[in-house]
Amino acid sequence: MSLYQHFEARPKVAERDIPKYKQKRTSSSSSIKVQDVPAAPATVVAGRESPATLAGHHQYLRQFDLDMTFGPCVGVSRRERWERADAFGLNPPKAVLRLLENHPQDETFQQCLWYNTL
Repeated sequence: MSLYQHFEARPKVAERDIPKYKQKRTSSSSSIKVQDVPAAPATVVAGRESPATLAGHHQYLRQFDLDMTFGPCVGVSRRERWERADAFGLNPPKAVLRLLENHPQDETFQQCLWYNTL
């Protein structure tokens, strides 16, 4: 039996039998979409969030800044941009508003990605 015949004779493996990490991706897009980011689990300990959670929140807000569906972000705060998009019926993600409400005094949450750089 040749090597090729050996592999052809093997029974096919069902996709459900392959571990999830070895399966082929069904999506060609590798970027994170704002709608795909789930709410972070409760990681607040004594009123402070873990650095990993904060990094995830900042990444989520950066994706909101880069999504031109909701209009330009330079020169306005994230809250103003969210409210403007909502007024125009663009359905901005409510998770962004929740993050902004949870961190009202933190400028890194309230201002866009390019604040003080342009």
